Amino acid sequence: MKSIICIIFFLTSTVYCFGQNNNVTKSELKNIFKKSIVQKSRKWTTTISNPWIADNINSTYYKSETIKLTNFKSNQGKLESCKKVNWTFYQNNKLVIKESQTCKEPSSEKVITDKDWFEIKIGKSEPKLVLELYNANVLVEKFEVVSLEDSQLKSELILKRVDKSL
Repeated sequence: MKSIICIIFFLTSTVYCFGQNNNVTKSELKNIFKKSIVQKSRKWTTTISNPWIADNINSTYYKSETIKLTNFKSNQGKLESCKKVNWTFYQNNKLVIKESQTCKEPSSEKVITDKDWFEIKIGKSEPKLVLELYNANVLVEKFEVVSLEDSQLKSELILKRVDKSL
């Protein structure tokens, strides 16, 4: 009987540990975005400089409820997908979103228009952080931060799409 109680206690405590949220702070997220800014000149913006990359095979970036953005900290890493959406930060709270593909030759990138430049605002919606993307002061996209993993080689940010009307 004693061993059954110990087993039940062990199982319930391990389930609790795996169920914990990865709470990301606003300052942590801002700092990691700031560290990814690599612009050689203040006169113009390089739109593919150290981007956060998301898989876009079958338009998954636009259709999925959850997206994963990866920022490689060196030239050693790369996303295996041949269709990508890149978030490139050029100022602390500003980014450009660009699509590219290397699936077929010649590789190509979508031409950037005024609709591809965003301001990002980070807010708190208990218990999660919320990222809002604005274009020309209009809310375009809203994400809940699910997790942020940071290592020496890369950073991975998982976002959950939130209905803008909420």
